[in-house]
Amino acid sequence: MKKLAVLFFVFLISLSVFGQNGLKRSRYFLLRKDEKTISVNTFENGIKEVKSYPITEKSLFTTASKKQVAILDTAKNTISLYGIDTATELKLTIPFEINPLSILLNEDNLFIGSKQYIVIRHVSINKFLYNFVKCFVGEKLY
Repeated sequence: MKKLAVLFFVFLISLSVFGQNGLKRSRYFLLRKDEKTISVNTFENGIKEVKSYPITEKSLFTTASKKQVAILDTAKNTISLYGIDTATELKLTIPFEINPLSILLNEDNLFIGSKQYIVIRHVSINKFLYNFVKCFVGEKLY
């Protein structure tokens, strides 16, 4: 089980590392515009802003590079999912009391990590698949 936990975290890290290859894998990337705004940008003969979204001081944000932006307000445990091309917005509330530290979005899932839990939400069917996976450092996962 320890190996399974290590493989899972390596998988999550690899997703974020490969997600940083924005110009090779997708045309969109995020930049912080100012303290209260992030912008979705593209690189076509220079950096061009496509859209911008409001954030708070306690926000975490990520993009799937191709179609969505996720903004997590850690103070309120709320998530805003924005469609880049479709201009759709979906507001979610994490139904558990966790202290989120990280967020990762890929084409199918939204991962929210804390010191003890990983919350996984399946994006396309709009449902939490796993309420939470409890993680113990140096111990077996159950």
